[in-house]
Amino acid sequence: MKKHLLAIVFLAAASPAFAGDAPKSVYTHYHNWTMQPGTVKDAAAADNVRHQDDLTTPMHGPWLLNPAQDFITINWITRRPCAGGIQYREKGTEEFKTVWEVKYGTIDFSKDLHTIHLKNLKPGTEYEYRLLSALDRYQTPYSTAHYVGQEINSFKTLDPKKDNYKVFLTADFHGVARLCLDPMYENSNAKEADFFLFLGDNVEDSMGDARYYTTFGFLDDAGRLWGKNKPSVYIRGNHDLAGRELYQFGDYFPHPSGETYQAFRQGSVLFICLDTMWRPGKDVQAEQMKAYFNQQVEWLKELKKTKEWKTATFRVVLAHVALYCSEGAYLQPFFGEVLNDTTPAGRIHAYLAGHEHLYYRINGSEKAIRVGSTNTANNPKPYNAYMTRYDIPDAKTFNQIVLHQPEAMILEVTPQKLIFKSYDWHNVNGGLYDAFEIMPDATVKDLIPVHVFPKPEKKK
Repeated sequence: MKKHLLAIVFLAAASPAFAGDAPKSVYTHYHNWTMQPGTVKDAAAADNVRHQDDLTTPMHGPWLLNPAQDFITINWITRRPCAGGIQYREKGTEEFKTVWEVKYGTIDFSKDLHTIHLKNLKPGTEYEYRLLSALDRYQTPYSTAHYVGQEINSFKTLDPKKDNYKVFLTADFHGVARLCLDPMYENSNAKEADFFLFLGDNVEDSMGDARYYTTFGFLDDAGRLWGKNKPSVYIRGNHDLAGRELYQFGDYFPHPSGETYQAFRQGSVLFICLDTMWRPGKDVQAEQMKAYFNQQVEWLKELKKTKEWKTATFRVVLAHVALYCSEGAYLQPFFGEVLNDTTPAGRIHAYLAGHEHLYYRINGSEKAIRVGSTNTANNPKPYNAYMTRYDIPDAKTFNQIVLHQPEAMILEVTPQKLIFKSYDWHNVNGGLYDAFEIMPDATVKDLIPVHVFPKPEKKK
């Protein structure tokens, strides 16, 4: 957690203009978790019970990653190491295609954490899939058969022609999904989202026990709600970059490129995911972190040359740490120039981040913090403290939105504008904490009353 964590209770009610967005009853129940056996009544149990070597019922997952128009990633964890595979097909067709995890030209029987990157898929197409498992002769004396999962799940690839859709964004879960993901999901209508974005600090405190804090911390609950059928992006935060097992982050959230940054397009929006890592120290790792920042900058420069960038109506950057009025000053020498492009061809329309555990936004054209219409927002103290400690740039820059801990935000994409709604999901009165629109020229329109805190004048 951050040493200067500010505890704020959000007490907003919806404005009349958005009364329809306010659930009538918010956070009036919770989930109490206990381990319970599941009994299946089946007259033909002897025929249907799974073989002891059938590992197609995963311990964790499956969870979908890397939304794209032509591929998707499927991850899952079996109860013991085995060969893992996927059968998939276009929905409505008969024949399944089979893909196994392969290593050096042979099927890999060595792992319990499995990853399949399905490539060459059709855009905007629904696919069905099921899991496969097998053991080799060193793992069992009883069977050499492979097993096909009984459960068939589905997913849909991103559609370049889909201009109206919703995205769910959150940040700084710190492993508490079991406590609050359900009401966040329910009260923001996240079930309507096409994909889900976690803006870092996903694990409890660090990757000290990566398997435990990753699966029980958030993957199991995300998988229960949507993860088998809709993809998510898990951006690396500074807490995900800490702990003795920090190197396992990419094992749970692999991208075909082998990198922790990516870009993908649906409809009018190009989403750009950056890895802001953390402040480099003075050791050999620090030099590698600086090199990785520079690598991302060069990647961004090349991305700007692509058709995906040039034809996008909107460009949205997703990261864990913000560049301005935050602890992200260490990012400015790297990303400041490439992102601060205010030309129509080069601009980004929104930079969304977390990390600060305090909600606020900075419109690119003004020297002030904007905060949603809440009782606590009447108190300028925490916001003035941030602006005094972390400076707002004097020059015009991109729109920057910092999400609170944990956030429940819905982005509604339309051809003409981006609509952002931050839900006051844990208040019994319901409502919106903030709501605003961003236009193609990057101008911002507030949709509910907000508090504006001007940049404090420096003492002479």
